[in-house]
Amino acid sequence: MKILFLDDSYEILDSFGKILTDMELPFVICYDIFSADQAWEKGDIDVIITDLNIPTNGLSDSEIELTHGSLLTGWVWLATHVCRGAYHPVLERTIVFSDYLSDAVDAINRYHVCDNLFSSVKRISKTNYQEILYIIGAWNK
Repeated sequence: MKILFLDDSYEILDSFGKILTDMELPFVICYDIFSADQAWEKGDIDVIITDLNIPTNGLSDSEIELTHGSLLTGWVWLATHVCRGAYHPVLERTIVFSDYLSDAVDAINRYHVCDNLFSSVKRISKTNYQEILYIIGAWNK
Protein backbone atom coordinates (compact mmCIF):
# COMPACT_ATOMS: atom_id res chain seq x y z
CA MET A 1 0.00 0.00 0.00
CA LYS A 2 1.70 3.19 -1.20
CA ILE A 3 0.49 6.57 0.08
CA LEU A 4 0.59 9.89 -1.76
CA PHE A 5 0.59 12.73 0.77
CA LEU A 6 -0.11 16.22 -0.63
CA ASP A 7 0.28 19.30 1.55
CA ASP A 8 2.17 22.57 1.31
CA SER A 9 3.14 22.53 5.00
CA TYR A 10 6.66 21.18 5.44
CA GLU A 11 6.04 20.69 9.17
CA ILE A 12 3.00 18.48 8.61
CA LEU A 13 4.66 16.50 5.84
CA ASP A 14 7.79 15.99 7.93
CA SER A 15 5.74 14.80 10.92
CA PHE A 16 3.65 12.41 8.86
CA GLY A 17 6.71 11.23 6.96
CA LYS A 18 8.32 10.17 10.23
CA ILE A 19 5.14 8.43 11.39
CA LEU A 20 4.68 6.58 8.09
CA THR A 21 8.35 5.56 8.14
CA ASP A 22 7.87 4.19 11.67
CA MET A 23 4.80 2.29 10.42
CA GLU A 24 7.01 0.91 7.61
CA LEU A 25 4.57 2.11 4.96
CA PRO A 26 5.79 3.27 1.54
CA PHE A 27 4.82 6.85 0.77
CA VAL A 28 5.61 9.80 -1.42
CA ILE A 29 5.55 13.37 -0.13
CA CYS A 30 4.21 16.01 -2.50
CA TYR A 31 4.52 19.71 -1.75
CA ASP A 32 2.61 20.89 -4.81
CA ILE A 33 0.35 19.86 -7.68
CA PHE A 34 3.30 19.26 -10.02
CA SER A 35 4.91 16.65 -7.76
CA ALA A 36 1.52 15.09 -6.98
CA ASP A 37 0.81 14.69 -10.70
CA GLN A 38 4.21 13.05 -11.23
CA ALA A 39 3.67 10.66 -8.33
CA TRP A 40 0.14 9.77 -9.43
CA GLU A 41 1.14 9.17 -13.05
CA LYS A 42 3.60 6.45 -11.98
CA GLY A 43 0.53 4.30 -11.26
CA ASP A 44 1.52 2.75 -7.93
CA ILE A 45 -0.50 4.89 -5.50
CA ASP A 46 -3.12 3.12 -3.36
CA VAL A 47 -4.00 5.87 -0.85
CA ILE A 48 -4.20 9.65 -1.17
CA ILE A 49 -4.11 12.10 1.70
CA THR A 50 -4.49 15.71 0.65
CA ASP A 51 -4.89 19.07 2.26
CA LEU A 52 -7.52 21.25 0.62
CA ASN A 53 -6.05 24.75 0.79
CA ILE A 54 -2.81 24.58 -1.17
CA PRO A 55 -1.36 26.79 -3.94
CA THR A 56 -3.05 26.45 -7.32
CA ASN A 57 0.18 26.19 -9.36
CA GLY A 58 -0.23 23.26 -11.73
CA LEU A 59 -3.95 23.72 -12.31
CA SER A 60 -5.44 25.14 -15.51
CA ASP A 61 -7.25 28.48 -15.45
CA SER A 62 -10.64 26.76 -15.50
CA GLU A 63 -9.58 24.48 -12.61
CA ILE A 64 -8.30 27.47 -10.63
CA GLU A 65 -11.76 29.05 -10.88
CA LEU A 66 -13.19 25.96 -9.15
CA THR A 67 -10.86 26.38 -6.16
CA HIS A 68 -12.63 29.51 -4.88
CA GLY A 69 -9.47 31.35 -3.95
CA SER A 70 -7.47 28.12 -3.32
CA LEU A 71 -9.93 26.99 -0.63
CA LEU A 72 -10.54 23.76 -2.58
CA THR A 73 -7.28 23.26 -4.50
CA GLY A 74 -6.58 19.77 -3.11
CA TRP A 75 -10.10 18.63 -3.95
CA VAL A 76 -10.01 20.15 -7.44
CA TRP A 77 -6.68 18.39 -8.11
CA LEU A 78 -8.12 15.08 -6.91
CA ALA A 79 -11.36 15.44 -8.87
CA THR A 80 -9.83 16.70 -12.13
CA HIS A 81 -6.33 15.20 -12.30
CA VAL A 82 -6.82 11.87 -10.50
CA CYS A 83 -10.48 11.09 -11.16
CA ARG A 84 -10.81 13.16 -14.33
CA GLY A 85 -14.37 14.05 -13.29
CA ALA A 86 -15.54 10.45 -12.87
CA TYR A 87 -15.49 7.94 -10.05
CA HIS A 88 -12.12 6.28 -9.43
CA PRO A 89 -11.56 3.43 -6.93
CA VAL A 90 -8.81 5.39 -5.14
CA LEU A 91 -11.56 7.65 -3.75
CA GLU A 92 -12.45 4.81 -1.36
CA ARG A 93 -8.94 5.17 0.08
CA THR A 94 -8.68 8.94 0.08
CA ILE A 95 -8.55 11.33 3.02
CA VAL A 96 -9.04 15.05 2.66
CA PHE A 97 -8.04 16.96 5.71
CA SER A 98 -8.29 20.59 6.61
CA ASP A 99 -8.39 23.10 9.43
CA TYR A 100 -11.68 24.45 8.02
CA LEU A 101 -13.38 21.27 6.87
CA SER A 102 -16.98 22.43 7.32
CA ASP A 103 -16.36 25.54 5.18
CA ALA A 104 -14.79 23.41 2.45
CA VAL A 105 -17.62 20.87 2.47
CA ASP A 106 -20.15 23.71 2.26
CA ALA A 107 -18.29 25.24 -0.69
CA ILE A 108 -18.02 21.90 -2.53
CA ASN A 109 -21.75 21.32 -2.16
CA ARG A 110 -22.81 24.93 -2.79
CA TYR A 111 -20.73 25.35 -5.94
CA HIS A 112 -21.14 21.73 -7.12
CA VAL A 113 -17.37 21.21 -7.44
CA CYS A 114 -17.44 17.53 -8.38
CA ASP A 115 -19.67 17.08 -5.34
CA ASN A 116 -20.96 13.77 -6.70
CA LEU A 117 -17.49 12.29 -6.02
CA PHE A 118 -17.00 13.82 -2.58
CA SER A 119 -19.18 11.36 -0.67
CA SER A 120 -16.63 8.59 -1.28
CA VAL A 121 -13.73 10.23 0.57
CA LYS A 122 -12.93 10.40 4.27
CA ARG A 123 -12.99 13.94 5.66
CA ILE A 124 -10.89 14.64 8.74
CA SER A 125 -9.79 17.73 10.61
CA LYS A 126 -6.05 18.41 10.49
CA THR A 127 -5.96 18.29 14.27
CA ASN A 128 -7.15 14.68 14.31
CA TYR A 129 -3.91 12.86 13.41
CA GLN A 130 -4.94 9.79 15.36
CA GLU A 131 -8.00 9.17 13.19
CA ILE A 132 -5.90 9.45 10.04
CA LEU A 133 -3.42 6.91 11.41
CA TYR A 134 -6.24 4.60 12.51
CA ILE A 135 -7.78 4.65 9.02
CA ILE A 136 -4.43 4.06 7.33
CA GLY A 137 -3.77 1.16 9.67
CA ALA A 138 -7.16 -0.38 8.87
CA TRP A 139 -6.63 0.02 5.12
CA ASN A 140 -3.22 -1.64 5.44
CA LYS A 141 -4.65 -4.91 6.83
